[in-house]
Amino acid sequence: MFPSHGKRRYNQSMIKVIMTWNIQEGKQQEYIEFAVSEFGPTLGALGMRISEVWYTVAGSDPEMVVLGVMPNRRAAEKLFAGYDWKQLEKRLMTFVEDITIKFAPPRAPESGQVSYYARSSSLCTSKSVTTRSVSAISHCAAW
Repeated sequence: MFPSHGKRRYNQSMIKVIMTWNIQEGKQQEYIEFAVSEFGPTLGALGMRISEVWYTVAGSDPEMVVLGVMPNRRAAEKLFAGYDWKQLEKRLMTFVEDITIKFAPPRAPESGQVSYYARSSSLCTSKSVTTRSVSAISHCAAW
């Protein structure tokens, strides 16, 4: 289970989905309600497990970063090419702009818990974001 270099093995076929966007001005409350009641649960029903939600509190990075995991790249591509995602994306676009979706291999085992972070890109010294975990953020809610 554990290679000699001490790192835990995990399912290499899993894929991390990285979604980013900015919330439209004046739509924050509506977005939160949509995210909690529709967006998160629908992604879960479609097979994506949301693992982290980040909210940028200062700086020019995307305001929202949502990370999820899928069993493999094929499943992720199928989800985002499908009718259900297209309908969900239409609803999402009523609250946000500048959506990007990227796939990447996971860097560590997924814990099964959703983490919420606030970040300030103006405080970062490099592209890797320095974060402080917070117990509650008004713009993020448990999905």
